[in-house]
Amino acid sequence: MACKIDLRNVVIDEANSQGVPPEIALAVAAKESNICHWAPSGAVLRGKAGEYGIFQLMPSTAQALGVDPEDVYDNIHGGVKYLRQLYDRFHDWPLAVQHYNGSGPMARAYSVAVMAIAQGYGFALQAARKTTAAGGSTPSLASLLPSGGLTGTLSVKNIAIAFSILGAGYIAYKIAS
Repeated sequence: MACKIDLRNVVIDEANSQGVPPEIALAVAAKESNICHWAPSGAVLRGKAGEYGIFQLMPSTAQALGVDPEDVYDNIHGGVKYLRQLYDRFHDWPLAVQHYNGSGPMARAYSVAVMAIAQGYGFALQAARKTTAAGGSTPSLASLLPSGGLTGTLSVKNIAIAFSILGAGYIAYKIAS
């Protein structure tokens, strides 16, 4: 599903304002909704469990965060804020991402996939920074990233990327625990 409105820069700005690595915020939004707040019908995107929008916030989570999950900017603010709260609790981004999705084996697999997506976004953001630092104009994210973002499935490629990011020992430990 291609989103009609590109929200990547909004996610990046919010992540930067809350001290969350932008590539992680983008990766969570990509995994949750393909960085899209609205369904093709124009209604706010809804998940099977009743979650809303780009960050697929549960109503109870949105209420605890003090945001309206149906408002795109509130949803982004709330999703990034929740990531920050989880990081502040666990002091580890892969664990924060895992707990964003819940607990158990599916949440561990989710974290591996999101961290693999984050690596792709990290490369794109780094390329944009280097271009700007070299005196070039800032390239748009649209020119650096595939349409609709980098989607993540738990494929052999994503697992290999996650191993290179996090280390085989770390992944094996997290999956076993």
